[in-house]
Amino acid sequence: MSTNSQRFSVAACAIVVISFVSIEAFASPSINGSSLRGLRIGGKTTFTLTGQDLSDNPRLYAPFRFQQTQKDASATSVTFEVQVSADVPAGIYPVRAVTDSGISNPILMSVDSLPQSTWQSSVEIPVALTGNVSGQQIHHVDFNASANESITVAIEGRRLGSQVRPVLRVIDPSGKQIDWAKPSRILNGDCCLQFIAASDGQYRVELHDQLYQGPNSGFFRLKLYRGNKPNFASILGMRDVATPIGFWSDNPTGEHHIPLVYHSTATEVSEATFPKTAKLPVGVTGRLSEKQEVDSYAFNVVPGSTVRFRAWSNRFGTPLDSHLRIVDSEGKQLGEGDDHDRTLDPMAEVKIPDGVTVVRAMLSSRSGTYGDDCIYRLEASLAEQPAPVVSTDANQLTIPAGQQVVVPFQIDRKGSTLPVSIEACDGSIFHFAGGTAPPAENRCLLEIAAPEQTNAIVPLQFAATAGNQASFVQAAPVNPNVSFPSNRTVVAAVASSSPISVTWASDPIGDSYRGGRFPARVTVEKPEGSEVALSILTSQTPPDEKARDAQLIRLENVRNDGNEYVFDVFVPAGFSVNDPRTWSYAVRADLKSKDGTQTTYSAFTRLRTSTAHKGLQLALESPAEQTAVVGSQDSIVFKGTISRLPEIAQPVTVQLVGIPDNSKIKASDVTVDASQVQFSVSVDISAADAEANFDKLSLQAKYASDSPALRDVRSDGIGVKIRLTPKKNDPDNKEE
Repeated sequence: MSTNSQRFSVAACAIVVISFVSIEAFASPSINGSSLRGLRIGGKTTFTLTGQDLSDNPRLYAPFRFQQTQKDASATSVTFEVQVSADVPAGIYPVRAVTDSGISNPILMSVDSLPQSTWQSSVEIPVALTGNVSGQQIHHVDFNASANESITVAIEGRRLGSQVRPVLRVIDPSGKQIDWAKPSRILNGDCCLQFIAASDGQYRVELHDQLYQGPNSGFFRLKLYRGNKPNFASILGMRDVATPIGFWSDNPTGEHHIPLVYHSTATEVSEATFPKTAKLPVGVTGRLSEKQEVDSYAFNVVPGSTVRFRAWSNRFGTPLDSHLRIVDSEGKQLGEGDDHDRTLDPMAEVKIPDGVTVVRAMLSSRSGTYGDDCIYRLEASLAEQPAPVVSTDANQLTIPAGQQVVVPFQIDRKGSTLPVSIEACDGSIFHFAGGTAPPAENRCLLEIAAPEQTNAIVPLQFAATAGNQASFVQAAPVNPNVSFPSNRTVVAAVASSSPISVTWASDPIGDSYRGGRFPARVTVEKPEGSEVALSILTSQTPPDEKARDAQLIRLENVRNDGNEYVFDVFVPAGFSVNDPRTWSYAVRADLKSKDGTQTTYSAFTRLRTSTAHKGLQLALESPAEQTAVVGSQDSIVFKGTISRLPEIAQPVTVQLVGIPDNSKIKASDVTVDASQVQFSVSVDISAADAEANFDKLSLQAKYASDSPALRDVRSDGIGVKIRLTPKKNDPDNKEE
């Protein structure tokens, strides 16, 4: 499957990951803290997770290779010894706790080569310290450094999900402040500095909240090490061919890891090997090393085409906040780009004017930052129609063995009117059903059913397809402060059992009618005496807030007899622009806590589909807005035609709705026989005694029968207006 999504790789290993927010089939473990916020590559780290429901055979799950040993466990904490494989790339990763009851929410942990420790006031470097700053606290740590040593001090907090606003200060052996750093936009609110020790001796780093109002969740990870900041690859893009990759630094020292490389389909070159003019598509890796430097690249283009220019720097972890300008051969600006896609990296799309065959992209530092680590990758390519962007609000899935969950997906169509389908990208132990959105619809449901086997943990990846375009499913990351997709994963765990299940007890309704209701039944297996709340999950595009109550598919008249629940499903008249509209739905049963305030477990029925028809449809032949004089003996008449499905072979009622209760105008309902097409609704205004505007009226047809699917069918409303104007004075009867 081809995709248009961004892909990052480490050396020759592709990494494509996505994110979800939690959809739990029932109660699972949860994590609210960790004694350490980092793990050491190639070494052992012992740390304790805190949370709830952690005692049921706990273990760790993370998207990298590691060995683990459980040291101690209780319902609220569990201790692990973890050894991360030596070949794991450094980065920020989601870590979860797994028990026989399911999988927890993720916390973000940094993985690198530094020794890990809780907060200490005196240390030997290199080291990474985990701490927490709140209120007016000022933390300090002392360490020894030799003259001319380069020392890097860095904070990871915001990027790990903390609310800390860190400020760093460096104090030399004489007690003088020699450097400091505040929250950086480039580092997503964290900060970093590098200094050269002027003499041998003990140095101190102080850390406090920027406003001396540290939050309760002000955890952080302070990194201290000798040497330069992390190194970067000499070419940041790589195609599916063997590519030699070097490093920008010829003599790197200190902490270094395998650098990230973008998995590209374009020709990839360096700044030094870029030709005089380049043919699209092409990617170039460069560096802004000097103050006020502007790097310029020329590209061959075709008049009338649209070219997309994109830069990557912030997404690679460099400190560069870049800006793009696109000019023609005479220097006339054709376009520019700045922050894009929730990053500091710019993007610009330019429609090439007639007569222009060469354009130049000019990249500069927006913030004035420059230096050896201000690396970037610039790509120029033809702009294609973007693929629809599909997302979901799930983060992890806990599915009881032999049951299923139903997951909603939202669709940003980017102009596409094609059907959108969602499927798992890899072979899986799960069974999938649904996952298709009709043209112009912006939501769909996917059923994920688990096998009978238990304790399985499967990372899932989904792709969305519209015509010949495909893209990976996206969602809000676990922590939006992290630019890389390394924290975007969806993990499904199969749990051993659940105290609740829900199954359909009625036959499917193949055809439904807009404005109507149909009955349904489910059977709920639950503990005796417990309370259950039912709700319906549908593929309906959420209506506007103002129309939500009237236009939302919902359950009505829910009642139960023991474990069997009976209800009506209401299908609003205006719930879709498509006619007919095939839609999917499932019922969710929530087992409530003893006090009824919380959901302890949830279960889902299998996914069903129905096709909703416009059973009744009105067309107006008279003007929609009519005017009359107050007190006139003439009636206002709205005329039109009615069409109906063959199933509706009985009289239909047409009515004018929206007349205020205290109004003096009246309109009677009109019955239209099955053999009739025309209707005429008269409005009596003879009793009206004041001018008025009636702007919220509508004509609507309705039909009721004993048929379950046609129990209460209504047409879409047609908006009409009435204006009552004052009487004109008679000149022959003027008062003297």
